[in-house]
Amino acid sequence: MGLKEYESFKELISKNIIKILKEHFFIDIEKKIKFIKILTPWDVYSELGAEKGNAYGRRLSPKSVLKEVKSINDVSNLYIANATLGVPGVSVCMKTATVLFQKLIGKKIYEFMV
Repeated sequence: MGLKEYESFKELISKNIIKILKEHFFIDIEKKIKFIKILTPWDVYSELGAEKGNAYGRRLSPKSVLKEVKSINDVSNLYIANATLGVPGVSVCMKTATVLFQKLIGKKIYEFMV
């Protein structure tokens, strides 16, 4: 797979994500999107220098995990949903994304699943 195919694949992924969001949650989501950036572990490694493409933003060592990470509070309409603000892990990232979703929409996520 070359660079062109790699970028085409990432574009296909973003279109599928938008399609699912449009069908199940947000009818006019395209009007709200300012930009899209799909990152794979390779992108995270090559663009951000993250060790082994680490999506958590820091090393997964006890010293790093126990170190407090400061959040950004002085920028309006900037929301961070990731696993770096707490204990690293995909489940923590999903939890922060769920909390953000509920804050932005004003409803619990399960209300959209019924």
